[in-house]
Amino acid sequence: MLGLPRRDDARGGTSRTGVETARPEGFPPGASYPPAGDPERRPEGSVSRLWDGYGPAGQGGVEAVGASSQHIFLLVGPSGVGKNTLMQRVLERNGDLEFVPSITTRPPRAGESPGKPYFFVTPAQFQSRIETGDFLEYQNVHGHLYGTSKTLLLAPIAAGRSSITDIDILGSFKAKSQYPHLVVTIFIRTSTPDVLRRRLLRRDATLSGEELDRRMARVELEMSLAYACDAEVVNDDEEVEDALSALEQLVKSRTHDCPPTGPARIVRILVPAWGKELEVAQARGETAGDAVHRAVRAAWWEQHPDAVAFDIPAHTLRFVGRHFDPERNADVETYEV
Repeated sequence: MLGLPRRDDARGGTSRTGVETARPEGFPPGASYPPAGDPERRPEGSVSRLWDGYGPAGQGGVEAVGASSQHIFLLVGPSGVGKNTLMQRVLERNGDLEFVPSITTRPPRAGESPGKPYFFVTPAQFQSRIETGDFLEYQNVHGHLYGTSKTLLLAPIAAGRSSITDIDILGSFKAKSQYPHLVVTIFIRTSTPDVLRRRLLRRDATLSGEELDRRMARVELEMSLAYACDAEVVNDDEEVEDALSALEQLVKSRTHDCPPTGPARIVRILVPAWGKELEVAQARGETAGDAVHRAVRAAWWEQHPDAVAFDIPAHTLRFVGRHFDPERNADVETYEV
């Protein structure tokens, strides 16, 4: 039987160990650290949590991959939370930060053009990029394909610049596991689902009640996985400037500070029942069992993009082994479910 580590909550929420850690240098003043477990306790319009996303400093004695001030900032979160608006404002204020457009099959909206904020392609063109291996990741979101080009993503880093883009939360897990010392994932959300619902209707008055309910159900799934992101910013209509300030502080703090040199923690999962091998970067405070659970949930959701609830069988979990990956400067633990 396909197995997963058991969880206390039926939805497979965010149970994890509460690791007390020192406040990171450069962490924005006034933001809570370590992250609060109750979403309602997180301050609105500001960074509510920040995890370093790296392994314990000093392990292995190997210089970190990407051990410089350059980072890839990935904004994740439900449709309508304001990722593109915040990203554009941050880019305007930070000349050293470069935008990396994603590639999508959805038609452009009013005011959009090639590269702003996406490169728009046909399904056939998208499929051609898949076949040539151009995508680091790609996802089906609301019936349209979105992909992140490896070439576009890494070009600014090679030129000594940090980059920023938005990405589906499932895709962010893949990017983080591939480049654990470069990628910083930032989850953008509204303080309540009602705020997001009103914003979606305001953006598209023709949105049907059925489509709106489907999108809101997906929001709940995304929120259940958001704990694994490195940071979180609340963006409400009345608090946009606070959200912008918080995001800008995050970018500046990471751009000015070199990452730790200790190895990242990667969890590799063999799933014979699906014929798949999965990988995720283990988040701070997350057990290996929780990371396995998250990876399999994400893979299941990827196969069922229109699902409104997780439906995964109960568990068996076997530890296979551990090794060090020098290319990613990461300790890799392998499990089979």
